[in-house]
Order: sequence, then structure tokens, then C-alpha cells
Amino acid sequence: MFYNPKANLVSVSNSILKAFGLKTYHPSFKPLDRLLKANKVPTRKVILILLDGFGSHIQYVYRKEAPHIYKARRFQITSVYPPTTTAATTSLLTGKYPLETGWLGWTEKLPMYEMPVLMFASKFADSSKDTEIKTNQYLPLKELDSLFQEGKKKAKLILGFALKDPTFINLLAEGEKALKDNDFLYLYWTDPDSSLHRNGVGSKAVGDIVSSLDREVNDFASKHPESLILTIADHGHTNTGYHSIYEHPDFFDCLKNPHFFLEPRCTSFLVKDDKKKVFLGLARKYYGSDFYIYSKKQAIEKRIFGLGKPNKHFKELLGDYLFIAKGKMGFSQDLTMDELFVSHHAGSTEAEKNINIGVFNSLV
Repeated sequence: MFYNPKANLVSVSNSILKAFGLKTYHPSFKPLDRLLKANKVPTRKVILILLDGFGSHIQYVYRKEAPHIYKARRFQITSVYPPTTTAATTSLLTGKYPLETGWLGWTEKLPMYEMPVLMFASKFADSSKDTEIKTNQYLPLKELDSLFQEGKKKAKLILGFALKDPTFINLLAEGEKALKDNDFLYLYWTDPDSSLHRNGVGSKAVGDIVSSLDREVNDFASKHPESLILTIADHGHTNTGYHSIYEHPDFFDCLKNPHFFLEPRCTSFLVKDDKKKVFLGLARKYYGSDFYIYSKKQAIEKRIFGLGKPNKHFKELLGDYLFIAKGKMGFSQDLTMDELFVSHHAGSTEAEKNINIGVFNSLV
């Protein structure tokens, strides 16, 4: 499996639900259960700070720039598959796997549209089309704030990018304001993911961002010793190279739809019915060394997208063939190949899937 079924973001979410006496959907993460109990949760409040892209590997690379977060690491888990923000944060906030939610990747091919859709933005991947798509109506979600409310508890989810003045300091300030009236807080920030995409793993620019985040998290934890504060990521990162989907005309000619979807490193293709055998042969010839290649049937049988009851739309969202990156390569739809991310995620490497849970203000 590309995720640990006993220790992943879904397990963490269910540990939080369990600690507050709420309904769970999957087995919890036992070491976290014990920590939460020892820290007198639910009497004590919990703040979960998610720093996008700050997986175990990235924390290790920048351990000197982020000494407090690195020292606070207590447990290592995996993301879900694919390890990418759309799938991973959705799983963390619902307690369910991508298989169940239907939120599988950054772009998805909804059956009613030819063009893939940017799931969080609810817009077509082609920026020239300005029609808004209601993705949350097609794939509705019940997240932790609603789940807490049903259990007579209070939780607030605060997304840094949605603030009027989107800075990390302001995100923490909003958390501080919400702490009095809530039992659980989820604070989400877009870095270091954004900086990693632009600058790559190992860059000084990322180190500067991480250093600032580390300082602010530690100061925030020091100001709120009465609350248990957990730091986590949705995924890690790895520096990435790219194949253009246009580079082999015979391969491209097999595609039913000229766009790939999900992710550059977890790539789904729709293939012409009379070309599937040819496509598979060409896929193995050109890309077999860089990707695990699965048919839809194999992807379902291997439970690549998680456990539980599949979402009613899951099969139609999956595509005909799935390519999962083994190493550094991904796919690109960009004809010029000059505006690609330096670093990416959603593949199968340890650098992308492993996550640390950091603990501040623990009683044990």
C-alpha cells in the first residue's frame, strides 16, 4: 500500500473524534489516543496546526531552520493516497478516505464536463473558462466542525488563505480569538508548500519561510500552555522532472480526452475503447521505469485510494488508467514546459507520504 492503514491522516482524524466522544468512521491511531487521554482531552482543548507540505522529509531537510517543530515531533504517520492537499486535508477533516469522499486530486474529470475541474477552486482547469462549478454539491462533505456540532461540541476550522489579511500571524491571531468558545481548532496554512513548489526542496527561500513559521508556532504554544497543540502536514515534497503528454504522438493518440487529471505524479487518463491494449503497451514502453501503471480495475482491487465504502461517483472519477510516480518524474500538460513546479507531491516516495505529528504543551 502507498499509505499505512493503521497510522495515517484518517487515523488521526478518528482519534480526535474519539477523544471528544464523537462518532468515528475508521480505527483511530492508538499512540495518539493514549496521548490525548493522558492530556485530559476532552477537558483540555486541542489546537491542530497544519502546515501544508511540511512532511517528515522536509522537516529533516530544514531541521536547523525549524528546531522547535523538529524537536516536537512525536509520531510518524503517512498521508492518505494520493499525498496531495485536496485528498489529504479532506480526509483529515472528514475522517474518511479519498475512496469515500471522492476528493481524489487537485483536478478531477467530472462526467458532465469535458475539461477537468480544479476541485477546491470549483473552476475549470483551463483558466480561460470562467464558469463556476459547484464541486461541493457534486461531492458533498461533512467536516469536523459539523461533526463536533452534532455531538454537542464546538470546533472551528480556520483557513489562512481565506482571511482578509492572509498572513500566518493573523491565522494564529484568529485562532487565539476562537479558542475561548471552541473545544477544538484546526488552523491551516499554505506554506511551506507554496514556497516548495516555486523554489524546490533545499532552497534558502523555503528555509526562510520555515524559520519564520517555526518561531511563530513556538511563541503561540508558549502563550497557550493550557491547550494541547499538535502540528501536522498533509504531505511532503520532492524535486520533480516532467514528461510532456505530447512527447509521444502514438501515446497521445490513444487518449479519449486530451487532458490528464488528478495530479502530475498521480495521473489518470481516459483512453479510447479500441486503443486500450495499444495504450498499455506504449505506457509500459515509454513510462514503465518512472511510474507504476494500473488499470481502473487494479486500482480498485488494490484499495489505492483507501478503505471503506466507495463514493457513488468513485468509479467514474477514476479514469481508465492510473500512473503513480516511482521516483522524480511527473506529467505536464504545458506545451512550453517552462512554468512547471520545481517540487511536487502525490507520488509514492517516502519523501511525499511520510508525516510527523508534533506535540506542544503535553503533560506527558
